[in-house]
Amino acid sequence: MIKKFTTHFSDNIVLYGILLIGLVLRLLYLWEYSQLPDWDQLTVDNNFHHNWAISILDGNIFGDTTYFRAPFYIFYLAGIYKLFGVSLWAVRLFSVIPGLLAIAITYLTGKEIYNKRTGLVAGLLHALFPIIYYFESELLLDSLFMLFLQIGIYFFIKWWKDGSPKLVFYAGLFLGLASITRPTALVVALFIILIIMYLQKLKLKPLLLFSIGLFICIAPVFVRNIVVADDPVLIASQGGINLYVGNNDAANGISAVLPAPLGFNWHIKQISYIAEKDIGTKLSQSEISSYWTSKAIDWIFANPGQFIQLYFEKMYHNISNREISNNRYLQVYFNKVNLLKYNKLSFGILFSLTILSLLITGRENKFALFLLGLIVLYILMTSLFFFSSRFRLPLIPFYIILGSHSLVAIQMLLRKKPRYAFKLVGIALVVGLFSFYPFVSLPTGSASHVYASKGLYYSANGDLGTALTYFKKANELDPDYAENNLNIGAIFLEMGNVDSARYYINKEKELHPLQSKGFTNAASIFQSLEMHDSALVAINRSLGLEPYQILSNLLYVRIIFKQHFSFFDIQDKLREVRERTDDNIYVLNEMALHIYNDSTINNRLAISILKDAVETSPPPIETDDASFEYSSSNSISEWNKQKAKSYYHLGYIYGISGQFEEAVLSSKKSLELDSTFVEAYVNLVSGY
Repeated sequence: MIKKFTTHFSDNIVLYGILLIGLVLRLLYLWEYSQLPDWDQLTVDNNFHHNWAISILDGNIFGDTTYFRAPFYIFYLAGIYKLFGVSLWAVRLFSVIPGLLAIAITYLTGKEIYNKRTGLVAGLLHALFPIIYYFESELLLDSLFMLFLQIGIYFFIKWWKDGSPKLVFYAGLFLGLASITRPTALVVALFIILIIMYLQKLKLKPLLLFSIGLFICIAPVFVRNIVVADDPVLIASQGGINLYVGNNDAANGISAVLPAPLGFNWHIKQISYIAEKDIGTKLSQSEISSYWTSKAIDWIFANPGQFIQLYFEKMYHNISNREISNNRYLQVYFNKVNLLKYNKLSFGILFSLTILSLLITGRENKFALFLLGLIVLYILMTSLFFFSSRFRLPLIPFYIILGSHSLVAIQMLLRKKPRYAFKLVGIALVVGLFSFYPFVSLPTGSASHVYASKGLYYSANGDLGTALTYFKKANELDPDYAENNLNIGAIFLEMGNVDSARYYINKEKELHPLQSKGFTNAASIFQSLEMHDSALVAINRSLGLEPYQILSNLLYVRIIFKQHFSFFDIQDKLREVRERTDDNIYVLNEMALHIYNDSTINNRLAISILKDAVETSPPPIETDDASFEYSSSNSISEWNKQKAKSYYHLGYIYGISGQFEEAVLSSKKSLELDSTFVEAYVNLVSGY
């Protein structure tokens, strides 16, 4: 036994050394990352994953509506939080484990396709490659998706070589896990099914085993969507809007931008409202997705030339040396981190080495051609949407394997056929220039969006000075960019500088008259200046554009109580607000507060509204726009705090009405939901 272990260890000592290098590098990176303010600055998708995982921890396991995004990574993240606590250190340290597994799978796949030496070179390149360990430490699904895809491909190649039934089943199983992490894996699964059918002719067993593995993972998600939402969506419903993001008049190929008034900061509620307003009825998530799919297809057929140009630009981004993110300016960030700044391994190098590998191999290695086909298919498919470096990440291990073969094979070729070898290297370098040379320029708004995101982070944390600095930097890069002037105006308003706030908010309204937020902020300024008639005009303009916005409706409630409306008019207007906001608890509490502060209105209306408030539930987490923010206002804990306020208000009203038993009961319920609520203790004591 000891001899067998010693032999195994000595045979794989180089691999263990590579894994150790990968481990040390990742830990050093996390330490360096933790010293930067960026550590806590979760971007849009990071926030969504984090808030959804917290919701699962709070007991919302099955959710409320159709999955908008594939769920596996969210449950994986919730599992880490459950085991180690809600901590960025916990999740980022834990990410090292799948990162090391991915290195090992790259080694095994390289060894399987070529030889052990190629596998070791591939493993080392994977361990050192900067964009890989950068994404591993983000709260994003891409690294886990990459690992599952790698494992599925590895088992498929193993089956292709020796035909063992369990291997093709494992291939299907891991591609199933990849699919419920990101549904684009289904295209890879279909590609493999076609290859199995070609290889096996009329033999159904391998195809059946692969499909069963796939089905085991996907079926529970499909059934859950039917049971919970009565919506037969296979995995997730975001496909339609993602297709439209990549194919519309405003699309630039690298950003999730939609035509005005949606822009960069569009919301799920917005796209749902537009679809339902256009169709004229309430729609399920699958029907909303179908609506945007048809919009994308209509645009493609109406603009074939623009579509083709945009499609080729997106394909170019897929092979470009540039690393692009629509939430973080990667070039600036990489320059702040030494382990990224001085690591010169880049995609362009991999691309050139891959070309060299294919030139050397030709058609000799069917598994290398399979990887090439997989890469090309994936690029063709993802280019229908929009490009970000993290969408390219799952292909990096396959580029690494092909590129590592060229490094190993060229040495032998240089000894045997040096002139031929130099010729191939020259061709690879020339082709590689397509990756390094920026044939397609980047849109100006992309950098502006990144600085605006930073400003929003600091604004949410109360650091108004730093937020203003970032918003102004965003505005310098692109003064016409939607919400740049609005953000600056909102900061000035919060600082009490009304004149500056009015200047920037008016500028926003002039530049983007179809967006509601400018009118909401204008209404807020008018309200602060006690210009209530002007405030009402502005807020009605806002609600005419986006009637469902919670902040706009909250402000509307405050404004109408400053007007001389009759009780019946106010009742009608409050009923409309409730319909527009689906009885949002924040709005209901605001209504009740104004009602019992108005001596002309009977408190029975406030009691009725508050009783409805304590029965409400947060919006479905799967499609809740607040979950994309740094701190979700609709988390279960925040919602319970609002319910505590509802019970507190009830207790107060019962108390001033002389209904002391009800006042005590309501105050107790308030404290059960929020034991830190001081006013509820006062209510309770007063009631006793």
